[in-house]
Amino acid sequence: MADKFTKLLIEGAKHYAEKNYELAVDDYGDLNQLYDSENEVPNPDYLFLYGKALYQFALSRADVFGMGSNVKRQGDAEEEDDEKGQNESGSKGSGLIQFAEEEEEEEEEEEDGDDENDEDDEDEEEEGERQDDNDDDEDEEHEHDKDDFENAWDILELSRSCYEAKLEEHPDNKELKLKLSECYDLLGEVSLESENFPQASHDFEECLKLRKELLEAEDPIDRSIIESYYKISLALEFDPNQFEKCKSNLTQCIKLLKQRCETVDKDDEDQKDLLNELQTKLKELDDSEAQMQSLKNDLLSTIHSVTAPAASQATDASVNDLTSMVKKRKSDKEADGKINALKKPKN
Repeated sequence: MADKFTKLLIEGAKHYAEKNYELAVDDYGDLNQLYDSENEVPNPDYLFLYGKALYQFALSRADVFGMGSNVKRQGDAEEEDDEKGQNESGSKGSGLIQFAEEEEEEEEEEEDGDDENDEDDEDEEEEGERQDDNDDDEDEEHEHDKDDFENAWDILELSRSCYEAKLEEHPDNKELKLKLSECYDLLGEVSLESENFPQASHDFEECLKLRKELLEAEDPIDRSIIESYYKISLALEFDPNQFEKCKSNLTQCIKLLKQRCETVDKDDEDQKDLLNELQTKLKELDDSEAQMQSLKNDLLSTIHSVTAPAASQATDASVNDLTSMVKKRKSDKEADGKINALKKPKN
């Protein structure tokens, strides 16, 4: 039986390295099924490999279907433009004076034209049906992509829970913590790809906690710590309510990466290019924040300028209405007080 486990592990690793993720999914799926048949509790390592392969398979399917649908839509548009151009260039105007023979020919042409129009209508209907079928296919493909990512997330979530259950029994096991951090990292990737940004940021933050606990004391500028800060900022970038937190994580990422470029990776041009890109991105975030604030101020000014005259007119109307209802003035001072109260701008 051990040979079967080893064989499936080797085959799965081979197919994963070859980027044949579909076969890797089959291998790791069989591996987990075989293990579960002999054990009451799943193996978190095997689940992680399975979830990782499922995630890569989902990515590959999403890329292929995304490109195919775009090409298809572009091709349809070009065909429609060609047909439209031919119809426009082939149209002819009729003369004002026609003889009987010409009228007969014209009637025949009109009949032929009606037949052609009927055929065109049928073609348009068929084209519309094909387009509807294409839309349905794209919807199905989107649902398949969604299911693929959900399957990956479910398997990885099960792996995470198994790792944490083991950690409860062995709280000081650093290897288990490292594996759990990798599981959180991949869960964040899946959620990010699925556009579940709150879940993605949560998983990346849990990953960062574990990585700092394991690595920060020995190497505070470890690559994986820097990577976690960046991924958190990426997940928070799409939530306007988390703008400051996004900038804070990106700033910390840049700070640590800069230290690494000045010490460990002095000759690594790729790291320096990455640092420049991140600094540019941070500047763009600052500019975007300034633009948003400017837009808010402009909007508030516009609202105030539009509503202020209306409020003033409403106040005057109220004053006039109240004045007409007054039967007897008690005192000028009392009346002035009421009018001033009405004219007082509302908070």
